[in-house]
Amino acid sequence: MSFEQFHSTFLTLETSGPTLVARITRPRLSEEDNLEEMGQDLQSLIDHHQCRQLVLNLETVQFITSAALGKLITLHRRIHRKAGRLILCHAQGSVADVLQTTQLINYFTVAPDAQQALAMYV
Repeated sequence: MSFEQFHSTFLTLETSGPTLVARITRPRLSEEDNLEEMGQDLQSLIDHHQCRQLVLNLETVQFITSAALGKLITLHRRIHRKAGRLILCHAQGSVADVLQTTQLINYFTVAPDAQQALAMYV
């Protein structure tokens, strides 16, 4: 997996063997923050860069809207259709509350941190 040509204002990338850890760099994920671009970046990881094992680190995210949750659900479905797996990690504060309230905590695979998320791929 080579991500040298991947540039995003929403994500930083780090590889750990066959697994990609994508860290969201924005504290707010809302309609005002160009979620379409974030969705395209995430889609590109799956479709163009053939990522099949993805850890999405939410450590920086402090606020998330339903539109952003929709992007994560789309990402989850897309990666599963390609026989891959998405794990969210570091969901905390209001983001963890939203995942709990919406029952998405049961839809997504969620780990407390990136290290534990990576261990789930073994």
